[in-house]
Amino acid sequence: MTGADIYMKTCKEKALEWNVSPRSVNDMCKKGRIQGAIKEKGSWLIPDDSPKPMDGRVSNGKTMKFLSHIHTFFV
Repeated sequence: MTGADIYMKTCKEKALEWNVSPRSVNDMCKKGRIQGAIKEKGSWLIPDDSPKPMDGRVSNGKTMKFLSHIHTFFV
């Protein structure tokens, strides 16, 4: 392998590495959250050295504060 060669992994392989479902990796690829991911013959290929994207669901804790406020309201 030369310096220009990049080893690519499938969604299933990256899912095992990142401890998430293959569907989640596929979704991240589709949304453009994985740098260097390409779709070839209907399957996503991801560079081996590509880092796992940050979880975008809770970035600053506001959601958790909101949920705790709602919980106290209904209790």
